[in-house]
Amino acid sequence: MRDNAKQGMRSANDRGVAPMDVEAVGRGDAVIVGQASRGFWSCGRNRTALALLGALFSTFYCVGAFQAAAGEPLGDKTTEPPRVARWSSREKAEMGAFIREYLLVNPEILAEAQNVLEARERVLRASALRDSVKANATELFHDIDAAVIGNRHGSVTIVEFTDYNCPYCRRAASNLDVLVTSDPTVRVVVKPLPILSKGSEEAARIALAAKRQGKFAEAHKILSGLQGVVNAENAMHAVASLGLDMNAVKRDAASESVTAEITAARTLAEILAIHGTPFFVVGETIIEGAPAKLLEMLKTQVADAKRTGR
Repeated sequence: MRDNAKQGMRSANDRGVAPMDVEAVGRGDAVIVGQASRGFWSCGRNRTALALLGALFSTFYCVGAFQAAAGEPLGDKTTEPPRVARWSSREKAEMGAFIREYLLVNPEILAEAQNVLEARERVLRASALRDSVKANATELFHDIDAAVIGNRHGSVTIVEFTDYNCPYCRRAASNLDVLVTSDPTVRVVVKPLPILSKGSEEAARIALAAKRQGKFAEAHKILSGLQGVVNAENAMHAVASLGLDMNAVKRDAASESVTAEITAARTLAEILAIHGTPFFVVGETIIEGAPAKLLEMLKTQVADAKRTGR
């Protein structure tokens, strides 16, 4: 029976489920792996893990045995490979017991398998995102009425989706400020994406209203620097220092054109499967969140865009 399992393992390796994949994930994505390892059985991940293991051990020709060992129907027994169909109930039970014993002795394989699955899903998602970016390049990079910081006519465009109540967006804002100050070729298209609260949308509307008086960059910098919860009251108070016509700001913030801009940003976010802020698009490259080395990452992508002309 153990020989059958070993043969199945060799078959799995032939299909690309290799130990080197696990090692690569561990070295290359240490932070992500750490997050995946903690709380592995929480948030319904046990069902995902069991489904994954069901697929893994189907390679061992023991689907029915694993289902019995796991206590959960992971597949239709009528789809068992012919080899399994010839096994006796005793053989299936022995294989199920062997698999159970192996997992109890080596439970870390569950986290390792989950990490490999998530790494592969990230690769697939990145590919899908690149396709979506290409398909929506006009809306992302070439909107002549876009809210912009830096050089409006810059040769390299960075698109940022941001929420004024997002603490990571606030951290990212200081990085972008350094970047556009040091590199006049950079044009940052800002797409306010209010997802956290009602106040987030109120602030986004005020920033876009300031754009109509030619003061978006200044308003964006002020709103991104506010601490605590940002809402209509403190956002209006903050941008008043810019010398704006505040009656016009109030009127424009409630206008259909501002609503249309926010709706367009939300539509793009849905297309790109954006579930959080900040979110950056540089050429065909995606940067999610505000990692510690965000400025260096953005500079690298800007340099690459200049080199490739994308």
